[in-house]
Amino acid sequence: MLFAAIPLATLVTVSLLPVALTTLFQTPGEVKVLGEEVEAMRQVLEASSQPQCSLIILTDGTTSHLTHHQIWEEVRRTSGVVVLEVRGDLDHNNTHMLLSHARKMRVLSWCVTVVVVSDSPSFLATFAASSDSGRLLVWTTKMLVVTRVPLPELRHLLHHYWVFSMMNTMFLTLADASHDRRWDVYAQLPYTPRGAVVLRVACWSRTRGLVLLSHLQLFPEKFENFHGAAVNVSVWPFSPYWMEVEETIPEGRKVSRLTGRAYIILETIASTLNFSINVLPPNNLNEVMQRIEQREALMMPMKLAILPHLLEKYDYTFVIEEATLSFAMAKPQLKPHWEALYHPMTGEVWGSILLLLLLVPVTLMLITRENLKTGRHRRQVTDTLMVIHKVSKTAKEENLSQKISVDKDGNIQNPNVKAWTVVQEILGTLLGQNLTGQLPSNSSTRVLVATWLLFAFIVASAYRSTLTAFLTVPKYPARPENLEELLMTNTRVMMPPDLRVNFYNSFKQSNSTLFKTLVERIYFVPSHTVGLQQAIDKRDAYIYEGLLLKLLIAKNYTGKDGWTPLYVARQAVVPGYSAWLLPRDAPYKHNLDRCIFAFHGAGLIRKWSQVVLDESRQRERDKTHHQQQEAVEVVDHVESSSGFQQLTVTHLQGPILLLVLGLTLASHVFVGEVLIRYCLR
Repeated sequence: MLFAAIPLATLVTVSLLPVALTTLFQTPGEVKVLGEEVEAMRQVLEASSQPQCSLIILTDGTTSHLTHHQIWEEVRRTSGVVVLEVRGDLDHNNTHMLLSHARKMRVLSWCVTVVVVSDSPSFLATFAASSDSGRLLVWTTKMLVVTRVPLPELRHLLHHYWVFSMMNTMFLTLADASHDRRWDVYAQLPYTPRGAVVLRVACWSRTRGLVLLSHLQLFPEKFENFHGAAVNVSVWPFSPYWMEVEETIPEGRKVSRLTGRAYIILETIASTLNFSINVLPPNNLNEVMQRIEQREALMMPMKLAILPHLLEKYDYTFVIEEATLSFAMAKPQLKPHWEALYHPMTGEVWGSILLLLLLVPVTLMLITRENLKTGRHRRQVTDTLMVIHKVSKTAKEENLSQKISVDKDGNIQNPNVKAWTVVQEILGTLLGQNLTGQLPSNSSTRVLVATWLLFAFIVASAYRSTLTAFLTVPKYPARPENLEELLMTNTRVMMPPDLRVNFYNSFKQSNSTLFKTLVERIYFVPSHTVGLQQAIDKRDAYIYEGLLLKLLIAKNYTGKDGWTPLYVARQAVVPGYSAWLLPRDAPYKHNLDRCIFAFHGAGLIRKWSQVVLDESRQRERDKTHHQQQEAVEVVDHVESSSGFQQLTVTHLQGPILLLVLGLTLASHVFVGEVLIRYCLR
C-alpha cells in the first residue's frame, strides 16, 4: 500500500497539527470541470459540516472517475485536510498505520468529517472492520461514503457493519440510470417504528441540486428516540443497585419485580429515550462484560470504577458518583486504660494545678505567720482563753494553754499552724473536703482561702463532669478509614472472586506502592457472609462495594437498637469516579450522558440511593417482624451484647488501680509504724 497523496512525513505533521494547510499538491493551473461525485459531495459537506471542521479523505486508488486531484481542487479551502490514496491491498499492518494517523487527527481536531471514496465492496468492508478495531470514529465524527456500489450490496454493508449502521455515517451513491443522473444519500436508522431501515435522506442532481426527502437532516440523529425497541442490557445483579424483590399484590398473589438504584435510573432513561429493557440472563461477571465488548448488549447499567485497563476495551457514561469500592472491618475494641483519671484534662492543666498546689500553701503560710507575729489577734485569743477558763479547769484547759502561748516579746504563737496543716487544708478542699478550722481567721487569710475555694469548686466540678463523660463514652482507638491507614496495620484483606478480574489484576499491574502492598495481603473468600463473619472473628478487612456493605451490615449485623460490630470505611480504596459500562465509542453515549447529567442537576441519584436503602431496611424489618427471628445468627449475639452503656473494669481500671496502690501504700506504712513502735519499746 502506498500513500500517493501525501508523503509520510507530511502526513505525521498534519495529524499532529490539524490546522489550515497550504497546497500539498501541484494542481493544474487551469480550472477543472468538477465531476458529479465531487459536486454532490461538496454540497453534502457544505450542508452538514461546520467550516472549522477538519476533513480526512480516503480513496482506494482504483476509482478512475474520482481522483484526489479533483477532490483537492474542491476542498482545499477547508480548514484542515488530509487526502490519502491507498494503492494495493488494504492489509492489517498498512491499515493500522493509515488509520492511526487519521485517528490522531480526529482526536486533536475540533471536529472531523471522514470521506471514503471507493467502488469496491470488499474495500469498504475491509475499511469498516479496520476503522472499527482502530477506533477511528466516534459519534461526533461524520463519515460520508462516496461509491457506485449497487443498492442491494449497499444494504448488505449497512446492515452488517457497526460503523455503517450505528455510527454517524451516510452513503452517497449513484442511482439507477436515467436521463437525469441522480446521486442518492442513504443512512441506516437502527431504531424506527418499522425497525431497522435503510432510508434515502436526500438526493442530488445537476438540475435540482441537493434536495432533502424527509423531515430528517443530513447525518440524522439515530438515538434520540428508540421507538419502543427492546434494548439488551447486561447486568450482574447485586443489592442495592439491581435486585429482584417479591411483593404481595392486592389479589393476594406474590409477584417479583426489579428494583434498585441502577434499575430506577435505567427505567427513567428508558422512558425518556422510549425503549424497553431486555435483561440478558447473567451467568458470571466475565460473561456480562464480554457481552458489552462484543456488543450483544448496548450497556451495562452497573456502576464500575473507571480503570485504565478497562478504558482500552470499553467506554463509560457520564460519572454516576465517586468510586465507592470500600472495606468493612470490625470496630476496634476498647482497651484498658489505667490513665482514665488523667485523660479528662490535658497535661498543661495538670501542671498548672500542681504548680498552684505548691504556690498557694507557701503563700498562705507566709500570710499566716506574718499575721501571728504582729499580734493582731491577741485580744481575740485572750478572750477565748478567759471564756474557756471560766467554763472548765480540766485537762482541756491545760492542753489549750500549751497550744496557745505568748513569747517574751508579747507575740502570740500557734504551734499548730504548721506547713502540713496548710497543705492538708488546701489539698482537702481541692478534693471536696470541708475546712477543719485550724487556719487563722484574719482578713488576708480569708481572701486567699475564698479565692482558692472558688478555684477548687470550678476545677473539681469540671473534672468530675468530664470524667463521667469520659468513662461512659470512652475514646475508642483510631480505626482505619482509608487504604493508607489500613496498610499501616498488619490487617489482612479479603475479596470475593468477582473482584479478581477488574480490581485484583488492576492492583497487581499498578505501579503504586499502596496497591502492591495491598495485593500481598489479599486472599479470597467465597461469599459476602463468610467475608463479613471473618471480619468479626479474625478482625480482617473485607473489600467490596461500599453501599452494598452498608446494606448487608444493616440487614444482617445490626441489632434492634442500631448497634453493630462492623463499620465501613469513609474513603474509597480506589480514588476516582464510577460510571456505567458501554461498548467502546458507543454512538448513543451522548444521549445517556445528557440524561445522567440532568439527574445530577436535580439531585435524583443521591435521592434514589437513599430511597433504595430505606426500602431495603424496611423490607428487612417487615420480614423480621413476620418471621419473629433474625436472618443471621450473629444478630442475636449482637443484640445481647448491645444496649445501654455499662461501666466495666475496662472503664474504671484507673480508679481501681489507684485504690489498690493506696491500699498497698497504707499497708506498708501501717506495717512500718508497728515495727517502729515495737522497736521503741
